[in-house]
Amino acid sequence: MSDFIGAAVEAGYAARARLARLMLAEPPAADPRAETLARDGILVMPGLLDAPAVARIRAANVEWFDLESPGELVFSPDGKELREAAGADRAEIERYYFLHVKNYQRKFDLYRVFSELLDPILRSYYGSRWAARDIYCYRNQPVPVAQGSYAWHRDNYPTGSLKVMTYLTPVLGVEDGPLTVARGSHKDFRPDLGKVGDRYDDAWVKERFETAHALGGAGTVIIFNNNAVHRAWDPARGCREALNFTVFPSVLPPEASDVKGLDLGEEAGWLKKYTR
Repeated sequence: MSDFIGAAVEAGYAARARLARLMLAEPPAADPRAETLARDGILVMPGLLDAPAVARIRAANVEWFDLESPGELVFSPDGKELREAAGADRAEIERYYFLHVKNYQRKFDLYRVFSELLDPILRSYYGSRWAARDIYCYRNQPVPVAQGSYAWHRDNYPTGSLKVMTYLTPVLGVEDGPLTVARGSHKDFRPDLGKVGDRYDDAWVKERFETAHALGGAGTVIIFNNNAVHRAWDPARGCREALNFTVFPSVLPPEASDVKGLDLGEEAGWLKKYTR
């Protein structure tokens, strides 16, 4: 993507955020959690999602994360890429890549579960309604070398994006593979759309920022600015399962948004989460 197109896309996201604020009849109530998120770039809420909801999500993942031969699906070390699909037909592969909103709404109704939990925070943060997209689950596995999501990086998403991560397994220490964010590193960052976000070495990060591990049991919900410097850690004790989605300001309430997996990512300049 050229610099001109990237700047135009970024301007479009900013204009949509302004319109979303104008469309709200009354200013939302201030929420101190939104203030923490704006200041630090991360908000950790242990136990926010209850155990039955976590169990339903995990049950929906079993057929993909725990398949045994024949029909075994072999994932990349970070659990995000399907590398082999022995015995799986094309429909099964497609369903893996789009274990997104359509499938999840049939299984546990994502908006019903999360809107009540997140709406006060996100409305206060954005000053508007919000909508989710790019919704998926993955299982992080131990890896020999820190790379990809395991290295310090920024996602380089349009301004206004936030990621919501829910731990589906306990993450109580570094050995469990927590998300870690460099507090305040989102401030003054300007995205350069169309490029992979920069990577940083450990010394550079620690010289400039205080880092915070997001720890908590299954059901811990984390909202973070994905343009902050962040990384995952190697889950040396086994694996870490998480539900992840991205939110943006919206002129419509979440439940009215026509979210279809990655379909909303077809806007000019948006890089698909998965490519084949």
